[in-house]
Amino acid sequence: MAMNRRDLLLSGAGVAAAIAAVHPGEAQDLESAPHTQTGSSDISAYKALTKEAAIRVINLRDLGSEAQKVLPPYSFAYIAGGAGDEWTMRENESAFNAWVIEPDYLAGVKAPDMTTTILGSRLSMPVITAPMGGQG
Repeated sequence: MAMNRRDLLLSGAGVAAAIAAVHPGEAQDLESAPHTQTGSSDISAYKALTKEAAIRVINLRDLGSEAQKVLPPYSFAYIAGGAGDEWTMRENESAFNAWVIEPDYLAGVKAPDMTTTILGSRLSMPVITAPMGGQG
């Protein structure tokens, strides 16, 4: 069982020490572990895109793969990835997926009556267009 920094912070030092005692070869000194840098720190390496490319997206699941086709690898990795082991990103996706968005249809009515009366005038539906004129 691998132990990471998030487990240490969530469980407390006592539980982490117990895990380290049971699995001595897998525990590591998380505070003194070297942090590796995967990208370039040179700001000139990150230039803005100079071209625009159209993408065809039907749903949000397709957006990531379409964006990956037109973005440089470092830009896509920054947008699509999360920090560390991406635990927070997975939890956010899980919480968002728990919400159900569904339309609330009018039940039991075959032909709803949308007529209304506004300032004594009967309208077939409550849509009014304001006066407008062409400029130019």
